[in-house]
Amino acid sequence: MKDKIEVKSIIERYEWLLFGGLLLLALGIHIFSTFGSLIWTSDSFHYWAASRSFQSERVFLAWDGGTYIFWPPLFPIILSFFNETTYHIFHIVCFLSSLLFIYLFFKKLYKKDIALISLTVFILSVYPYLMSSFLWSETIFTFLLFSGLYYYQNWLQDKAKNYSLILSSILLALMCLQRNAGVFIIVGLSVYCFIVFLKEKDWKFLIKMAIINLLIITPNIIWNNTQKIYFTEDYDFSNRLIIADFIPNLETFSVEIIRFFIPIQENAHSALLLIFGIIILTSIVAQKSKLLPLIIFTSYLILFLILPEFESSETGRFLAPITPIIILQLTLLSKEALSKFNSRKIKVMISIVLVTILLYNMARTAKNVSQWNYRSIHHPKSAKIFF
Repeated sequence: MKDKIEVKSIIERYEWLLFGGLLLLALGIHIFSTFGSLIWTSDSFHYWAASRSFQSERVFLAWDGGTYIFWPPLFPIILSFFNETTYHIFHIVCFLSSLLFIYLFFKKLYKKDIALISLTVFILSVYPYLMSSFLWSETIFTFLLFSGLYYYQNWLQDKAKNYSLILSSILLALMCLQRNAGVFIIVGLSVYCFIVFLKEKDWKFLIKMAIINLLIITPNIIWNNTQKIYFTEDYDFSNRLIIADFIPNLETFSVEIIRFFIPIQENAHSALLLIFGIIILTSIVAQKSKLLPLIIFTSYLILFLILPEFESSETGRFLAPITPIIILQLTLLSKEALSKFNSRKIKVMISIVLVTILLYNMARTAKNVSQWNYRSIHHPKSAKIFF
């Protein structure tokens, strides 16, 4: 008990010093990972081509000169204000800002120690650098996601702060124009609002949030509907069964989530993966967790699972923006497990397992960041262009 009090006292006293140290660590890893420049993949060339065509002619053209149809327009618009060097600086600012709002959002939900520990584990994992080392839209998406959720939670705790709701709505609308997956987040937010309504029976709240959430996703809907005319038969999924690829996608996502705990091959037995996933999900749901992050995570995951089957190499990238929420839930689960057992031996065993998982993630981060550093310096734009 005394040790817990001392830890909390240290966090209370040195909170922002500790947070600043984490930001410097994350910045250092990012700079090392992208020492030559941001790394480009096939998507990056299309983002950049669309940004240059928008800059010069106010149209969105892909790398091959065709119409830019696969993603919403915000990222190319942002890129159009920069050259490669100045964008990298802006990219770093968004990267650090996303970490700030992850921490602020978690602190709105739980105590400072939970928020700081969760952020620490996230920064030591590979996921923030998987997003930030590449010329991709996920870094800005993550910033918009967690800043929007922070201001939304700020409004929930004091509904007189209408400026927080307005700011949240703007940020979340921009998030939906950054990546289509932003709509998945708003679906989760809508489910959460409905659960709040069932508890409080506040029709005014329900109608207000229904209108706001609809307005948030409207720009994305308009964009995607205007782009439909450019889709070829290869990308027309209108006649596809909605859960056609659910199981393959679930297996792919399961592998990626389990990789946070242990190294595992892509061809691991699907039954074991599903059983492990069910155990983890049950453990998370069984906690007395705040519903908002849990529903956001669940909605995001389920809606990704019903998409057309995606490549396993893309899974980490898709999962990365909500990894902080997964880590938050695991931090809560770990704290609960340590507090439930009185036996010192069991606590030591649990602590050893947790430290081993953390060390494994640090090793994984070091390995990947080292590879990205080499690629960034020697061939940052060597990706093959497809579509």
